[in-house]
Amino acid sequence: MPRGPRGCAWPLRKACFIDRVHKGLSADVAGLKVNDVVLEVDGAPVADRKSFSDVLDRVPAGGSARLGVLRAGERLEILLMPAF
Repeated sequence: MPRGPRGCAWPLRKACFIDRVHKGLSADVAGLKVNDVVLEVDGAPVADRKSFSDVLDRVPAGGSARLGVLRAGERLEILLMPAF
C-alpha cells in the first residue's frame, strides 16, 4: 500500500502529497499546506508528484489551475496561480 503523510498507509493509489511549501511562493499564496493531498488539477486526476508538476508546467503565464485537495479528511478546492 502506498505511504502518505508521515509514512502512514494510504488507500489512494493516485495523488500528490505536499511535503513542503515555500513561504511566499505560489503554493503558499494559494493556501496549500504541508500534508495536503492534491487529487486533481482542473478536474483531471493527479497520479503523482511528476504528473502534478507536468500539469502545472502547461499552465500559461498569468493562468491558473483549480486543485482538488484533501486536507485532514475534508475536500477543498484551491485556485493556484503559478508564478512564471
